[in-house]
Amino acid sequence: MAKADFVELKELTPEQLNDKKFIAKYMNDALACYETDGNYNKFFRSLGLIIRSKYTLYRFSKKTGLGRTKMYQIFNCDSMPKLNTIVRMLRVLGYDIKIK
Repeated sequence: MAKADFVELKELTPEQLNDKKFIAKYMNDALACYETDGNYNKFFRSLGLIIRSKYTLYRFSKKTGLGRTKMYQIFNCDSMPKLNTIVRMLRVLGYDIKIK
């Protein structure tokens, strides 16, 4: 993923971060990058940005039952999470995975 393609947290407005539909589109766009080029980094970095905009990693780790170290590894693209880990994180955020 080229750095220029990635939207940083500071580029998102508070309105966007509080708009559930916007966040869903943002995450789906990041996932589409994976479908296009096989690079999952944008999706996990985007997920990390959204989580950090709503929670501290300590609080989010308590809600998901995942360790903070593991989440840092995922968001920094140093570790590939299992599907159940991704589902757990998305559920805490109020989202789910669907296949069309």
